[in-house]
Amino acid sequence: MFRDLRTDVLVVAAHAPELAGLKSLIGDDLRGAVGDLRVTAEAVGIGLAAAAAGTAMAVEAHAPRCVVLVGTCGAYDGRRGDLAIGQVVTANRIRLASTAAVEGRGAFPAPMRALIEPDATLTAAVAGTTAPLVAVATTLAITTDDALALRVGSALDCDVEHLEAFAVALTCARLQIPIAVVLGVANRVGSRARDEWLRHHAVAGQASTDVVASWLRAGAPGARVKT
Repeated sequence: MFRDLRTDVLVVAAHAPELAGLKSLIGDDLRGAVGDLRVTAEAVGIGLAAAAAGTAMAVEAHAPRCVVLVGTCGAYDGRRGDLAIGQVVTANRIRLASTAAVEGRGAFPAPMRALIEPDATLTAAVAGTTAPLVAVATTLAITTDDALALRVGSALDCDVEHLEAFAVALTCARLQIPIAVVLGVANRVGSRARDEWLRHHAVAGQASTDVVASWLRAGAPGARVKT
């Protein structure tokens, strides 16, 4: 595979519309310079499997110094009252979530990794003072039942739900690439999630890329830290 050694920051999202907010900064082809930084943005795929494979391919192609995942998420009710629609959050913990395990009808095998923490230095630098730290649950499917949403958030001690965060973060950890996760709240998790997401995903997605754009304009502090 062609390897581009001229990327400092790789910004990824599950699908292309969530990167649209970066076009005014790095161009319609989502590849450009911000000051001295070389920035590329790519959609890596929707869902755990697609996002893991897509992230691995993007990292192999661009050899970035760091990765930032952007997108939208749902907030679990009963967790944090300050997470309004449009609020941007950053992940400090990401848990792989199984509703079967939450309900005591399944279990992860002991060697299987189910918790990951994004790079703390990079996360703090991207978040600044505007994007509070949250715990993210990555589920295989969108949680559409209100009672189940409450159980998942409580049992896993998670604040928001996002379908790709664990896959992208684990791939970066395996490849020793620092990652930060920046998400805009588009809905409450549960029975109204899909309708709310359709109404608010564009604003929430723009909010997440606005935070990343501000960080890039500031010189992307933390981008050259490699763990």
